[in-house]
Amino acid sequence: MIGAPLLGRWSDTIGRKKVLLISNGGTFLGWIIFLTALLLPVWNIYGVDTVILGTFVITLPINDFQ
Repeated sequence: MIGAPLLGRWSDTIGRKKVLLISNGGTFLGWIIFLTALLLPVWNIYGVDTVILGTFVITLPINDFQ
């Protein structure tokens, strides 16, 4: 909804194939950033242990592959 009008205008100006390649490159870059975040060490920021809320820990980065 946000990027479609901009990408449509770009595809009219520079061509559909170029815009699709740029879009796929941006998606690939986003996945690389996401996968890099999974490899960072986990730091516990805040832990809660209550009867009402239960037990949970807020970590940075947010993953539990340890």
